[in-house]
Amino acid sequence: MAKTKEKKSVKFCEDFYERGLMQRAVRHMKLFSQVAGNRMYKRRVEEKITIEVKAKVQEKKLQLEFLESMIRELEEKYRIELRKKAILKNQCDQAYLRGVSAISQEALKMSYSTLDDYYRGMKMPTYDGKNIYQQMRSLNGPTSITA
Repeated sequence: MAKTKEKKSVKFCEDFYERGLMQRAVRHMKLFSQVAGNRMYKRRVEEKITIEVKAKVQEKKLQLEFLESMIRELEEKYRIELRKKAILKNQCDQAYLRGVSAISQEALKMSYSTLDDYYRGMKMPTYDGKNIYQQMRSLNGPTSITA
């Protein structure tokens, strides 16, 4: 009986030891798979994030290029409008100066002549300062009323 008891005890100890080894192996396997799973999950997430970030960066670069081209186009249009404005201002200045010149020429023509030239041919009274009433009446023509 002692041998049977010893065999049972040895078998129990071996089973207990094997069960412990199995439990430790399973626990380590679980831990390893969890860590490995976490690493795989982390790698997948990093890849997704990297792809998303690259796509956003590319999109923003394209937007930047588009906006820069729009700015260049608007600057060119602005330069053209400035040139048009300068040309138009120059034309307006020339027209103004031509008008001023014409007015000045007319003024010069007027200054060359005297009032006598303008009133030539018109009967202009000459007042001698005597008997103004009589002179005024004679301008209007002969009348039957005499004073």
